Amino acid sequence: MSRSLPKDETKKALELVRHLEKQPEAKPFLKPLDYKALNLLDYPEIIKKPMDLSTLKKNLKSSVYKDFEEFIGDLQLIWSNCKAYNPPDSVFTQHADAMEAHMNNLLKSLPSKRPREDSLEFHHRVEFSEKLRLVSHNVVAQVVEVISRSCPAAIVQLPQEKLQMKVTEIDSQTFKSCLQ
Repeated sequence: MSRSLPKDETKKALELVRHLEKQPEAKPFLKPLDYKALNLLDYPEIIKKPMDLSTLKKNLKSSVYKDFEEFIGDLQLIWSNCKAYNPPDSVFTQHADAMEAHMNNLLKSLPSKRPREDSLEFHHRVEFSEKLRLVSHNVVAQVVEVISRSCPAAIVQLPQEKLQMKVTEIDSQTFKSCLQ
């Protein structure tokens, strides 16, 4: 029998998605991007796993996620994909940043039934993601170097010399070494 997200966690995740859908910046993330209609023909080359809020809800209702962290990984993927495809100063990147901030604030306010260590580590990963966006390129390069050596599955090479870091994929030991 495959493990799936418990009903109370699924309910919590659906409430989180519904709240995010109501945000003024949510419009670009509500449905899958119709890249063909928008003539963004390089989109599938750059974004290997598209994600949006409606797909996320379908996955929750279909019991796709085995744990809450996997759900959060796909939620974070929405914002990461947007930032990987669009320039840093675009309105879409600004919306992704705002939605990510909404998500992080909501996550901090949610009660957790996970064991204290897991919850603490998850909180540290969210905090790490936020802080990584604020440091210099040299520091980011050093962190990417450490993660590339220790946990290569957490780094995804994108076209145009871009990288995507999957914080939920970083093993605990590598994650702790990045925090030092």
